[in-house]
Amino acid sequence: MNAAITVSHIERNPELLGQTVVVIGGSAGIGLETARRASAEGAKLILTGRSPERLQRERGPSSVSVMPAKIMQASSWPVESR
Repeated sequence: MNAAITVSHIERNPELLGQTVVVIGGSAGIGLETARRASAEGAKLILTGRSPERLQRERGPSSVSVMPAKIMQASSWPVESR
């Protein structure tokens, strides 16, 4: 007895279509993988990170905005802003 299994193609819309996602640390590791997944789901991306070179290298499509960020420890902030 030979049973045939039919698999139907399920179409779905990307979950983040039309959304903008800001990824902090988007040039490596978890941030980079998060950016890739969000992009695959249709999101527009804004990537931040400490290395402008890595951000430019990893940005991929031209629809991705990159923003180098200066990271400071809270102890170095002016007292008025804490």
